[in-house]
Amino acid sequence: MSDTYLDAFKEIYPKLISGRYQGRDIRFIMEQNPPLDTSVLQQLANAIEINREQFFNEQRLLVARHNEHKTFIESFPASILLPNAQEIKITVIKSDHTEDVYATGKENI
Repeated sequence: MSDTYLDAFKEIYPKLISGRYQGRDIRFIMEQNPPLDTSVLQQLANAIEINREQFFNEQRLLVARHNEHKTFIESFPASILLPNAQEIKITVIKSDHTEDVYATGKENI
C-alpha cells in the first residue's frame, strides 16, 4: 500500500472526526469509527492497475491498427484502387508520465 495514502489518511481522518461535534454539548454520543482495512485498499489498487494495463493495451492496439491501415492504403494495389482513401485519425491519450515512457521506452514506476 502506498505510504502517501497512509500519510494523507493520518492527516485528514482525525480532523474530519474531531470537527464532527465541535461546539455541541452532546457528550453521551459514543462513536466507533471503522478501522483502516488495508485489504480493501489493496483490492482497489489491484483493480486500478488491471484497468490501467487494459487501457494501455487498447491504446497499443489502436496505434497498431492505425499503422496497418496507413500501410495498406499506401501500398500497391490499394494505392491505385483506392486513390482517395484517407488515413484514419486517432487520438492517443498521453500524460506527462506516458510522454516520458514513449520517449525512453521504459516505464519505471
